[in-house]
Amino acid sequence: MIIYVNQKQTKTLDQKTISVPLFKSYAEIADTEVVIRPSKRTLLVPIFQAAIASAALITLINRLAELPLWISMTLLLVIVIFGPTAILGTVYGIAGSNFIMEKNKGTSRLQQKYLGLGIGTQEMIPFDRIKSVVVQGNFLEEHASGDLQDITEWEVFLIKDNDRKISVCKSSSARILANRSLSRVNMVAKALADMSNSEFNPGVIPEWALKL
Repeated sequence: MIIYVNQKQTKTLDQKTISVPLFKSYAEIADTEVVIRPSKRTLLVPIFQAAIASAALITLINRLAELPLWISMTLLLVIVIFGPTAILGTVYGIAGSNFIMEKNKGTSRLQQKYLGLGIGTQEMIPFDRIKSVVVQGNFLEEHASGDLQDITEWEVFLIKDNDRKISVCKSSSARILANRSLSRVNMVAKALADMSNSEFNPGVIPEWALKL
């Protein structure tokens, strides 16, 4: 089955990297690390915020003497809020990461983001704390009406030795394309399981369900 992944040759490590598109993110799989990065579409929000902050700043500079005090204060508040968040969001969208697993260090790092900005604390997960990597989805779940889900979602979880589940990434698609979406997350999950020497439990679609 074709699952639409891209392969590129890295210049520094001379190793192939497979890029797998996911939901609002993509995975880069190499021999020594697996990185989940935000999709470039996440840049749309900070660009919009930057445009608003810029417009407010220009208006405030050019018409400061004419504007009522309450409007000036509102524009200043917009600049103070949207300016820094636009910068942080842009940096995160370009160079940020949601999750990194590094073979040489024997650890995984999960970025616990704040307000979608890519800032916050990082949780370190050593390989010896990872019991398994599991793929779960809603393919067989029903709506309240009894109909099956039109949009299917698959999610990769790290299961720690204390049975805590940690979400790593997701992939979603229309139900008719669920098998392709599942193939993508299974590829990422298997890479994580192989690298951390942990058990791999792939997501599975029953053959009878594909005929519905």
